[in-house]
Amino acid sequence: MPYQESKHSALIADTAVELFKKRGYESVSVNEICQIAGISRSSFYMAFSSKRDIIDYILAKAKMDEAAVLNHFIDAKNDFERMWALCDRYLSVAYQFGPELVGALMRLELTGSLDILKQIHAADDWFIRLMRNCQQTGVILNPGPAEIVAPMG
Repeated sequence: MPYQESKHSALIADTAVELFKKRGYESVSVNEICQIAGISRSSFYMAFSSKRDIIDYILAKAKMDEAAVLNHFIDAKNDFERMWALCDRYLSVAYQFGPELVGALMRLELTGSLDILKQIHAADDWFIRLMRNCQQTGVILNPGPAEIVAPMG
């Protein structure tokens, strides 16, 4: 069941993310999140039906930043900066979440519970075209096929 936005949603999510980053998604309980956030279990369940709903919430919040990324992409001075904007988006979210939470997200992805890789690969065609442009203008000196070099980036 998707989360229901409540006055405690952001507090719960922020608390959970910090705990997930420190100890891992699987090791954190709803009780611990409630205790650290200073809320009751009923307040938790008014906002989220489970820890998994918190994941949906934080991923939805991360998606909302896409308008800023698009503006950065459009305002970039050249194709290399556009490639950087695409990479920076994913790296900044991964850095914000930390290795424990990113690992948990990847495990959920492998079980088919999320569509993270689908979202990441949605920009592959853009990245390849931008890399080709950079190769043609001499900004990127690697002569390998953009279809092979771009995914490695």
